[in-house]
Amino acid sequence: MTANFFYFRYPQYLFVKAIESTLYKFGLNTNTLTDAPCGDGVISYWLQKEPNRRIRMLDIDSNLVAICKSYMPDLDAKQGDIFKLEPQKQDEIWLFINSMYCLPKIEGLIEEKRKKFSYVLGIFPDISNDNYRCFNRRNPEVNQSPLSIIATIAYFQSKGYAVAYEQSLIHIPFFCTRLLNNRWVQRYLIYIDVFFKPFVEPAYKLLLFKLSS
Repeated sequence: MTANFFYFRYPQYLFVKAIESTLYKFGLNTNTLTDAPCGDGVISYWLQKEPNRRIRMLDIDSNLVAICKSYMPDLDAKQGDIFKLEPQKQDEIWLFINSMYCLPKIEGLIEEKRKKFSYVLGIFPDISNDNYRCFNRRNPEVNQSPLSIIATIAYFQSKGYAVAYEQSLIHIPFFCTRLLNNRWVQRYLIYIDVFFKPFVEPAYKLLLFKLSS
C-alpha cells in the first residue's frame, strides 16, 4: 500500500488543507511544526509535502510511531509523553489535531510549554454536534476530557493564549451511518463535503491560539 493511498482520508486530508491555509494566512509557513500527539502521522505526511518544511512528531504509542517512521523515514518521529514535550526552537508551532479530548487529563499540559510555543494550532470536535455524539456512543472510552468549544477557548485563554483565528470544518456526519463510517467510502467524501456546508452544522473547529501573556 502506497503512502498516498494509506493517508488519503476524510476528514484528515481536509484538516491539512485548512492548516496549510492558516499557516500561509498568518505568515507561519516556515515555522517548525510539532505534531503531538501525531497518531500514525496522517497530518504530518501531507504537511511535509511542502519543500523544506520542518516537522517533529511525538506520540506515546510506539506502534503508531513505527508507522510514521515506515512512511516518513526522513522525519523526526519519536515515542514519548506529550506532557514532557519540549520545543527545540523558539519558532515552533504546536499542532494539536483532534486529540486533546482523548487525553486522560489536560491540567499541566500547557503550563510549561507556553513559555516557548508562541502558537498552538488545534482542531477540536464540537461535542454538541451529531457527528461527535454518534462517535461517542460507539466509542465511549475514547474521549476522556471532552470540552465544549467555548470551554476549550476558555482553557487556552486561562493559560495566556488568545484566539487569533477560527474556522469551521467538516459538514458530513460521517460517524452517524455505517456506510459513511467506512474508510473506503470516506475517501470520496473529501470531494463533496463543500456541498453540505450550507445545510449542515460543522463538526469541527480549527482554532489558532497566539500567546498573549
